[in-house]
Amino acid sequence: MSLAQTQSVALLGLQGSLVNVEVDIADGIPMYSLLGLPDAALNESRDRVRAALVNCGETWPNKKVTVSMSPAWLPKSGSSFDLAICISLLAAHERIALDLQWQDSDDLFDFADVAGQSAARLAAEVAASGGHHLLLVGPPGAGKTMIAERIPTILPKLEIAQALEVTAIHSIAGTFATRSPISLVAPIISPHHTTTRIAMVGGGTHVIRPGACSLAHS
Repeated sequence: MSLAQTQSVALLGLQGSLVNVEVDIADGIPMYSLLGLPDAALNESRDRVRAALVNCGETWPNKKVTVSMSPAWLPKSGSSFDLAICISLLAAHERIALDLQWQDSDDLFDFADVAGQSAARLAAEVAASGGHHLLLVGPPGAGKTMIAERIPTILPKLEIAQALEVTAIHSIAGTFATRSPISLVAPIISPHHTTTRIAMVGGGTHVIRPGACSLAHS
């Protein structure tokens, strides 16, 4: 294809608005045209995206490249649109295929994996159904962590509003390596017994980051 589209987000204060990023590759004099009220930093996306593609072993199309970002009336700024532009350009250049199915990649655990410990399993089920706290005490290897890791899978799925809050917190913390951004599964956090106070409640010197208590939200 010579036309591809992805989406990104433009921020106006705290409000985010979806932006459609369309890339068209056509015959003509090689050039790069960016449309949709970009600022000076966004206008420099051509050099950033081209450098990224070349360093990844890809080729920059020797054609006329038109990048349109809509809605056109919405001001767009910064380098946060580079990834969307790069993906659209690769798709339009037929180097990748766009998969529109944004899938839940969480690794889910099943209570069927737990053999024995019927009393502990029952306690976990009661705690999950009633929203109660749960304390698991026992020697190493008894199955405490194994049972705790499976509690989110028997909890109801998060509501959309809850999922957005959880996603926002984990986005700030940068923990999407272990959690999908579109997950509706309640988070499970397992801090080590030697963890620090700041790691539990959050904090930091320059950038305030959420702690384990915040990461376990909902």
